[in-house]
Amino acid sequence: MKQASKFYPGTIFLAVSISASVVLAAPFEVTDTDGQMATGELVAFDADRIILENEGKHLTFDPARVGSLRNVVGSPFPANDTAQNTGRSTESKTPISFFLKKQEEKNRDKASAEKTVRPFPESVCVLEFEDGSRLVAADIQIKSQTLTCQILNTQELTIPIDFIRSIRLDVKDIAAVATAPDDWRQLSLPPDKKSDRIVIGQPGTLDFYDGILANVDKETVAFIMDGETLPIPRRKVYGLIVYAQNGATNERSQNRPQRSVTGASSVLSLYDGSRLRVNCLALDDQGRFSWGNDWNDGQGLASTFLPEEIESIDLSRRNAVFLSDMKPARIEQSLLFDSVSDDSVTQIA
Repeated sequence: MKQASKFYPGTIFLAVSISASVVLAAPFEVTDTDGQMATGELVAFDADRIILENEGKHLTFDPARVGSLRNVVGSPFPANDTAQNTGRSTESKTPISFFLKKQEEKNRDKASAEKTVRPFPESVCVLEFEDGSRLVAADIQIKSQTLTCQILNTQELTIPIDFIRSIRLDVKDIAAVATAPDDWRQLSLPPDKKSDRIVIGQPGTLDFYDGILANVDKETVAFIMDGETLPIPRRKVYGLIVYAQNGATNERSQNRPQRSVTGASSVLSLYDGSRLRVNCLALDDQGRFSWGNDWNDGQGLASTFLPEEIESIDLSRRNAVFLSDMKPARIEQSLLFDSVSDDSVTQIA
């Protein structure tokens, strides 16, 4: 049975820790802010603690002292779909561990043996959001200013169209998910932000038209130009740049908020190429990661992922302390010059 997730205003997640009896397929490597690393099965992750289990022992981390977590098993996609195309290695580096190296290798070998390998889809869609997040999906359809899609773990998502900055409809391999073609990047900022943009062709030969996006189904993209709705075959469309947001007029862009993630945020990277900025992340009692991000306009988005779908979690952004936010230990004032004489001052009439 498919799970349906919905994007809705005011998304809030309560962090729920799970009992140590829950065993997950993929061990994780935790790196703290001092560079120390440990590997084990992740049995709890919430705002207050991160717990690894290794050979019956528990190691508890304060999330404020953790820089990142990394899945040490590797991608569920074949090596030629990931490491060969992206330059990422599917082999784990040897950690400087709190536990014996031999036991850590045993954990990785066991999880790798249980890993399910599946091919990467022949073609996917890539959604880019207002906050810079990226989500890989399939079966994109747009109707009544709402986008529906299916992410690669088969969850169905419903997303308001004005959350989205751009959509690439026909991405052929995982390497192209993160690396957009040069001509696409050049076309992705229309000078007139009161209009949407439809991009036709293939990378290297892309062309575009400005207008208003109406609907998208499996066969056709309905695009309005000069008051006329044109049905454009979807197989000819490489992507869509979304600026105006109501499918009929160009007035919607005037009220479009500039969205950004509020509060401390982390970066959740998936093996399918998705990269999401989140400020709500917890391991629930079903062994799934629940994530969400609240934006500065009071809205947000949310879903869940299995631990084996996650490549890494970067907590360094939320644990960083910026110099401008630090309180000085003391304040000293000094003159730039020992003294200023009248002769050194020139008056301009």
